[in-house]
Amino acid sequence: LFAAFASFYVLFTGGHIYTPDGVLMFQVTEALVENGSVEIPGLGGGLGTVYVADPGTGRQRAYSWYGLAYSLAAVPGYLLGGLLEPLATACDRTLLDTPATRQGRQRTLDPAPTTWDDQRSHRTLYYDTTAPSFGLAFRAFTASLTNAFIAAGAVVLVFSIGLRLGGGTRASLLAACAAGLGTLLWHYAQTFFSEPLAA
Repeated sequence: LFAAFASFYVLFTGGHIYTPDGVLMFQVTEALVENGSVEIPGLGGGLGTVYVADPGTGRQRAYSWYGLAYSLAAVPGYLLGGLLEPLATACDRTLLDTPATRQGRQRTLDPAPTTWDDQRSHRTLYYDTTAPSFGLAFRAFTASLTNAFIAAGAVVLVFSIGLRLGGGTRASLLAACAAGLGTLLWHYAQTFFSEPLAA
């Protein structure tokens, strides 16, 4: 059940992290792995970022205002991307460079959005995917699969709860499939949001 739903959810991922809050949580994952810190570069316009002045230097340090648990949960996906990146061919390195939709490809000509009020397509990215940044884009891709596995785990949890409540295998399986396919769990499995982990 876990393998089936994890595979199903992975098929529906877009290969990128499309929201500013998702990118901020990914930046925390990156900072934890690369620097052992939670300080991040942040995004333009102060989106989702808290700035704290360093008393010693007066320099502004940026931190995400989102919780740490999901960024920690994404560490294995981030590390997996680092391990698999050297295996990518020259052709593979252009895959994450091309937005998935015609509208997304048109949007790449526009400047990156910097405010919550920006009404551009949700396919606009908040991080660089061009050739020198392939490693970052690839690690964002592998980290973005985190929710596919968390959501599949939630489906198994619903199945287990059904069995514990005495529902029988068939009824519990139907309830688990209904949860996995008929609720927001399917949508959130495609995102880099913390809601599936909270669930």
